[in-house]
Amino acid sequence: CRCTIVRDTSDFDSVIAGTAAGLLTRKGNDQPDSNPITDRELQDASEWFTSTGGLIITDDESVRMLDYFGIEASAHDGYAISLRPNPNRAAVYEELYHAKQYRDGIITDAGESRLKAEIMTQHYLLDNAKMLKLSDYEIMVTRKALNDWEADLNEFYNKNGISNRWQYGH
Repeated sequence: CRCTIVRDTSDFDSVIAGTAAGLLTRKGNDQPDSNPITDRELQDASEWFTSTGGLIITDDESVRMLDYFGIEASAHDGYAISLRPNPNRAAVYEELYHAKQYRDGIITDAGESRLKAEIMTQHYLLDNAKMLKLSDYEIMVTRKALNDWEADLNEFYNKNGISNRWQYGH
């Protein structure tokens, strides 16, 4: 680890800095440009997450679910995350961030709050890419995901006739 792990969820940024967080398909770790999280980093992240009531699931049933949806990882709520064995670091940090969003009440539905949360998470990953040691490929995928989630949110607003539109950072 690069710093002490903070066990208090109110200081999530320090936790992520210490352990290095949407359903987004990410390239598998067998590709040369993926950046799997080390066993130690995953262990540290798991210790923080489980010490605050979370469960990281990597069993065969969880992998079948991830395969079914064609995704790398999934935060089911604030306390359960499914990961593939040897997950890439972007997927781990993305889902940890989503779990925190669930806990903080940011994600409340599968509609607007989920889309906003995806946008916030992509910004977090991009803003902290160096600290999280994201590969160039992971950064590229995250930028694409950000553009896709922003387009999805605009489509949601258009479909529902919403004119007062949320924008990240405003």
